[in-house]
Amino acid sequence: PPNKSDGGSERNRNLDAAALLRDELSRAASAVDHGLLRGLMAPVVGPLVDAVIAGAARARELAESTAVRAFASVESSATWAKRHRVDRAARGAAWALLGLLRLHLLLPEGTPDPAAATRARLDRADAVLSRETAPT
Repeated sequence: PPNKSDGGSERNRNLDAAALLRDELSRAASAVDHGLLRGLMAPVVGPLVDAVIAGAARARELAESTAVRAFASVESSATWAKRHRVDRAARGAAWALLGLLRLHLLLPEGTPDPAAATRARLDRADAVLSRETAPT
C-alpha cells in the first residue's frame, strides 16, 4: 500500500491524466462527422466524461475508507454514509447520462416518444368506441 506522503503526488497524476483524457476526447469530438453525436457532445458526453473521471477519483478514496474505520465514531460513520450517498447519486447521474446518450443515438431523428405514440393510439381507439356506443 502507498504511504500517505504519496497521496498528493498521486492525486496530481490522476488530475493530469483526467485533463489529458478530456483534451483527447475534445480533439476526437472535433473530428466527428455525425451531426447528432456532435450536438450531444456538450450537453451529454462532456458531463458524462466528467462524472466518470470524478467517480474514478472517488473510488480510491471510498476503497481506502474501510468499514472498520467508518464506524469507529459517530462522526466517521456520518462522513462515511454521506460519501457513499454522494457516490451513489453521482453514479446514478452518470448512468442517466449514458442512457440519454444511447437513447439519442439509437432512435432515428424525429422518432416520436414510444409512450406518446401508444397514448395517441389509445385515444383514437377510445374516440372510435365513444362514437360507436353513443346513442343516435
